[in-house]
Amino acid sequence: MEKKTNHRIIIIVAIGLLNPLSSFADTLSGYWERYHVKSTNICKEVLRNTIGILTINSGVKKGSELKIYSKSKEDFIYERILKVRKTIPVSNFGYYDSDYVSYPVDTTRIDIENYRYPIINDSHYPFMNIMYDPIKKLKAWVNLEEVQKDFYIDIIKLDSIPIPTPFFVDIFCLTQEGKRKIYKGSKEDSNFYYIFEDQHREFRIIEQKGDFIRLEELIHFEPNEPPEETFESIGWIKIRDSDGLLTIWIRLVDLW
Repeated sequence: MEKKTNHRIIIIVAIGLLNPLSSFADTLSGYWERYHVKSTNICKEVLRNTIGILTINSGVKKGSELKIYSKSKEDFIYERILKVRKTIPVSNFGYYDSDYVSYPVDTTRIDIENYRYPIINDSHYPFMNIMYDPIKKLKAWVNLEEVQKDFYIDIIKLDSIPIPTPFFVDIFCLTQEGKRKIYKGSKEDSNFYYIFEDQHREFRIIEQKGDFIRLEELIHFEPNEPPEETFESIGWIKIRDSDGLLTIWIRLVDLW
């Protein structure tokens, strides 16, 4: 399978490091990551069973439909055409009007290019089982070889995240507490401290050990060519909580 590996991380200077914003309440107009569902509306079963994130990009190839399949024993049976604008991805990267805020997102009112879906099963290549509505737990199999004819695709496996990540990671969006425990090491018994959502914003992953990932935070950005970025290591977090629920999501990355 041809895999599109070029990424671009878009940082709008106006978001700055001076005005941390809630992941679920961002109303800036322009190109931005938007969550289509609130974390409290995502079924726990979805968060527990997610093994990765599939991003499909329609910006260049102009794809608008997915062929979806069901599985019977070892056979995959074509079911129907699914309009991507009728799906509910967890999030997407696209263009938004500053006056538009709604959950679930009305995708007919915005310009979406990147749709991000939870991956539930990927053990039957080229077929992959994705959750296209995490509220109603609607899932389907797609054939990646078919999908990439109409979309650029990117796959992030949670057990083998690319290091350093070519994207930012949201560590607050799937939690309700507005804070995260930061471990000094990659073990449960390591010393820890807390960071709070209203004081911190952009992180990327620089190391992974099992269910632990080590983060660094973007602390300075200059929009030069190429951009100048300064990161500072902050410690380790767990990808899943004590109930096995996913606690991170990728953000601010465009496929081209």
